[in-house]
Order: sequence, then C-alpha cells, then structure tokens
Amino acid sequence: MKRVAVNGISLAYEEHGSGDETVVLSHSYLVDRRQYAPQIDALKDRYRVLAYDHRGHGQSDKPQHGYSMEAIYRDGEAFVEATNAAPCHWIGLSTGGFVGMRLGYRRPELLKSLVLMDTSADAETAWKRAKYEGMFAVLETAGFEPLMPATLPIMFGPTFLNDPARQQEVTLWRERFMDNDVKALIGFGRAIFSRESVVDRMAEVAVPTLVMVGEHDVATPLSKAQQLVDHIPGALMQVVPEAGHLSTIENPALINDVLSSFLQRGQLPEGVTNVRSPRSVLYDGTVYGRVVEPMLAGLHGLVAENLPDGARVLDACCGTGGLAKRMARTGREVVGVDLSPRNVRFARERHPDLPFEIADAAKLPYEDDAFDVATVVMALHEMPQACRGPVLSELARVARKVLIVDFHAPMPLNAAGLRNRAIEMAAGRDHFSAFRDYARRGGLEPLVEAAELEVVSTRLIDHGTMTMQMVQRGSARG
Repeated sequence: MKRVAVNGISLAYEEHGSGDETVVLSHSYLVDRRQYAPQIDALKDRYRVLAYDHRGHGQSDKPQHGYSMEAIYRDGEAFVEATNAAPCHWIGLSTGGFVGMRLGYRRPELLKSLVLMDTSADAETAWKRAKYEGMFAVLETAGFEPLMPATLPIMFGPTFLNDPARQQEVTLWRERFMDNDVKALIGFGRAIFSRESVVDRMAEVAVPTLVMVGEHDVATPLSKAQQLVDHIPGALMQVVPEAGHLSTIENPALINDVLSSFLQRGQLPEGVTNVRSPRSVLYDGTVYGRVVEPMLAGLHGLVAENLPDGARVLDACCGTGGLAKRMARTGREVVGVDLSPRNVRFARERHPDLPFEIADAAKLPYEDDAFDVATVVMALHEMPQACRGPVLSELARVARKVLIVDFHAPMPLNAAGLRNRAIEMAAGRDHFSAFRDYARRGGLEPLVEAAELEVVSTRLIDHGTMTMQMVQRGSARG
C-alpha cells in the first residue's frame, strides 16, 4: 500500500504492473479499492494499474468535514496528476463514475479512455435524498447492522446473493460494509447524493467511452446507462448479466473480458452477449409464456397471415415461441432467437419440434439473405435507443424483408391506447422508460429512415395503436 497527498488529505492506493499505459480504478460508495481485486489481477500484466481509496473510505484519511462532490472530484483529478498517470484509462464504478465523467468534460487531457460502470449523470430525486437521510439517521443512532437487510439487495443482484457457492463472499462484503467509519460514511454520502446533474455536459466528453451496467442494478439502473450512451458521442454500452450494482465483484470474468477488449481495441469482444432489453420478470421465461404470450395470440395470427407462403422466417426476440409456432403451423420454416436463456429454454420445452437459439439480434450468426423474412414483434420499444437501429440493420442483412410490429407514435388516447400504456407501466420502471423514449423519438418511422430501409407496406392495427410495416433494404444499400 502507498500513500499520496492531495488537497490536504492522504489517499491510500496500490500499484501493480509497469506497462506503458496506466489504468486508474476508482471505486463505489461503501466499499474500497478491494472491489477491483479481480480486475487488478487481469490487467496488471499489460498495464500499470493504480487503485485508490476515496477520502472517508478504506485506508485513506477520514476527515470529519470537507466532503462535497467537488472535493471528491478534485481528489481524483489530483491523484492522476500526482502519480503521473496521465493520460490514463479511467475505470470508475458508481462514485468512481461520477468522478470519471466530470474528468471527461473538465480535464479530458488527463484521459486516454473512460469506462463508466453502474453510474449516473443525473441528480438524485428528492424522495431518494430523503430516503438516504433516513438511512443516515439510523447510522448515527444504531450503526450499520439494522441497514444490512436493505443495503445488500441495493449493492448486489439476486444471482450473487442467492448463490450457495458464493455465500462466503456475501458474508465477507457484509463485514466490510460494517467496518466503514460511520461519520465519514455520512459525510461522503451526503456529498454524492446531493450532486448536481451533469447530463447536459456529457456531449462534451471527447474520449473513447464504454458504459457498463449490471442487469439487475437497482441503484443506477439500465435507464441511467442508456442516458449516458445517448449523450456521450460514440459511447459503447455493455449490460452485465447476473449482476447488480457491484458488477466487478459479481461477474468478474465478463467484466475482465470486456475491459481487456475495450482498452486494447476500443471495441466490445466478439462472442460476448449483450443483454439489451430492460425486461421485468413478466417478460422472462415461464411467466411470459403463461401470462403475456396468450395476450398476443390475436396479434400473432395477424402476423402469420401477412407472410408469404412457404417462407423461411427468422423470428427475432421470439420470447417463448408463440409466434414462431403460429407461423410454422401455417406452413413456414421458422427459426426463433432471443437473448433470454429462460425464454429459449421455455420455448424449446413447449415447442420441441422448432429450433430456438440464444442470440443477440444485433449480431446474428447467419449469412446475408439467409431468410426470406425476419419478424420483430413488439420488441423494438423495449430496447435502449442505441440498440434499435443496429437490430433493424442486422435483420435487414440476414433477411430479404423485415416485418415489424410495434407501437404507433403518437399513440392515440383511446381505450386501446390507455390499455397499452397501463400494460407497459406494469412491466416495470426500466421497461416503461424505454417505451416512453421510443414514443418520444417518434416510434418506428425515424428508425426505418435512419437504417436506410425501404417501406414496402404499412398498416395500422389495434385501433391505431400499433403499426405493422414490411421493409427491405433500400436500393442504395443493395
């Protein structure tokens, strides 16, 4: 362990490796630099790796006063300069991301690249700040023990917390949470939870940026990651499956693969599936197959009626296979693909005579024009904006035509429109956020235009609340 003096305090840090390029690791609230132990091991043979403890955390000084978002940012800025790390690859999770994104527009010359993990450019809402103040009141009077049942599910996802093989790790991190200095924790917490929004500054970030978020992160959910990607020019996004807020701990193997590829080549690794859709439990596996899919039976029949006889069809985002089965029953040769292993497993069990594969609709394992038609039904509105265009373009690559069904924008304020809004809201906060974003951006029309696709036919259905559209590659694209 080493120490460096910055802004009147001493920060603890560790240094590994001796590569030509430097990686700086900046951790989350409540933990310390040890959250990056798997990443240090993975990166130290190629890079000089520095991992520091924020003020008030780990082995760094814990002053009684002097906590603010600006001070925490200045600590990170001064740390890079004092350790001769610039230009560095900055990897920041949660609070470390708050610091990194501010470096991105205030001191871009200090950065070679930027990785923002499980973080947000937004300010906290008033009700969340009130919630945190209640937490601080409990901390002051009773310590951390009463807060543990609520804290663990905020910091970790259910896969990690409920895995019998990882209970020793859960216990270890619980003990580390308990070891925090209460006064420092409260001062630091009030500083970061009162931070101002910097969303409108993200367009000024001018370094290669990767945004990562745990699939089950409830502290800074997928919608916050998507907001960063939408505002930072050229930013990439990777959703980390089976992880919550502390994704570096929960899924270190995938994190390490993605970081290695991004730091070396500025791109995501081949073969890593990106969980793209902000689906709630209603949209995954058994519940989807038994509750949601029957509601779509009429729509599935309408889609099947509009396909050429004998066509070879790719059903993208196939869910639990209801549409694929309906199309196969009417004489089409169908292959279904979905990102959700649970959906695909359910589809295979229910329809063993049909092929279903786990695949990313934006990176399909098929040759050009492998299918006559690709269908994507009620799925585009679920996706983050950065994924919709690539999915459409990929479907148009592997199929001669693409049949799309999704919500019409603007949606009419009739009974069907109100019903659809209610269903989308019931599907969960992130799902509803994606739906609202899809509608705000104009729905299907601008996506088709941006993908340079030619409209073959358009039809409004469900009392004008949905659009069914057949498209194909435009003549300019061949």
